[in-house]
Amino acid sequence: MYDIVVVGAGMIGSAAGRYASSIPNLKVCLIGPDEVTERNIDDPHDVFGAYYDEGRITRSTDPDRVWSILARRSIDRYREIEKLSGIKFYEERGFLSVGTVGNAYIEQVQQCVTEQGIRCNKDVRKLKEQFPYLDLPRNDKWIFEMSQAGIINPRRLVNAQQKMALKNGCDIVRGIVNKVTRCVDNNGDYVMRIQTDTGEECVAKKVLLAPGAFTASRDLLGTDLVPDVYLKPTNVCLAEITESDAQMLRSMPAVTYFGKGNKGWWDDIASNERGNSGFYMLPPIRYPDGKYYLKLGNCPEFQGNNDIQTAADLKTWYCLKDETVLSKALGRLIQTLIPGVKMKSFKPDRCVIVETPTSRPYLDMLHSQLGLVTGGNGWAAKSSDEIGRLAVGMIMGGIQDEELTADMFTTRYKMRSQSKL
Repeated sequence: MYDIVVVGAGMIGSAAGRYASSIPNLKVCLIGPDEVTERNIDDPHDVFGAYYDEGRITRSTDPDRVWSILARRSIDRYREIEKLSGIKFYEERGFLSVGTVGNAYIEQVQQCVTEQGIRCNKDVRKLKEQFPYLDLPRNDKWIFEMSQAGIINPRRLVNAQQKMALKNGCDIVRGIVNKVTRCVDNNGDYVMRIQTDTGEECVAKKVLLAPGAFTASRDLLGTDLVPDVYLKPTNVCLAEITESDAQMLRSMPAVTYFGKGNKGWWDDIASNERGNSGFYMLPPIRYPDGKYYLKLGNCPEFQGNNDIQTAADLKTWYCLKDETVLSKALGRLIQTLIPGVKMKSFKPDRCVIVETPTSRPYLDMLHSQLGLVTGGNGWAAKSSDEIGRLAVGMIMGGIQDEELTADMFTTRYKMRSQSKL
């Protein structure tokens, strides 16, 4: 009998497994599949992780105060996690927000910087001199987060969290949970029964669900209600560059842009009725194939109305190997943004973002023995450590926090009949 079983071993679930197992005398199990070596539509494996990558942006300058707090707390613990696990996953490169003056995004970032006291440089002329290789609009507002911002390696972060969880005595089971049910044991007590795809079963006093986009694709909730979320497919383009160019760009920060952009930027990319769009771009990262890539993704709110509707759609998207029209457009945009660097090749990648109507994560109890954490909204990687910590606090008795209250993370539900997953 486990005290807590965490279902889902991605960034948030692995953090929760580590925090739960650090509580004295608590027996904890973390269940989730290994990363598949190749995503194949003909393979029966149909659960994938959003952490299958080498780079994610980390920063405290978020438009939403709650996300800023979640990020700041997580970032403050990165070096401790690296030290305790022996796994390096964090690189300070700085973070540059750029946007059209008056644009809601850049004004919200400015407000966040002021309220949170984040150390930034907003001198466009000096920043252009610091990053001469970036062809970004000079007349836009630039806000450079100077410290404790940059990039993290999500694969290594997951490995670090799981390594510490194991040291704490957490059992880690490699598998996919197909069903979670509440039942009565021989003593007349309510318990949670967890069944995996391999036929294994375990019993727990409480279960924390953290399976991300796959929350509704299995029988995990024990109800006709499912979380009200949108599964947004996201396109990414990886541009291969030479090692010498990667060294030339060694001072390059992570970048996010929202606004009107330069002429031609949005010709093949969705924009809103005001002609604004957005992207994020990471500095050069060396991938497992030994090559250096610049990564650029279109911000999810400008992906168009193409939410994933069924479990089959979800698998198909993760297994898609061909370039899309948008991924090709992103490749052309990279060349425009860094014109002095030769791109050797381009390849697409993709992910799925779990968006909530509140634009904040869900952290809630379905009942006294079943908790749920989901809804990264494209911002959770950098904040996953704090979200996992709060999730454990929630399932152990409730979120007790002076800045973040439970009502900020209340789950909204819809009938399962409204979701085909």
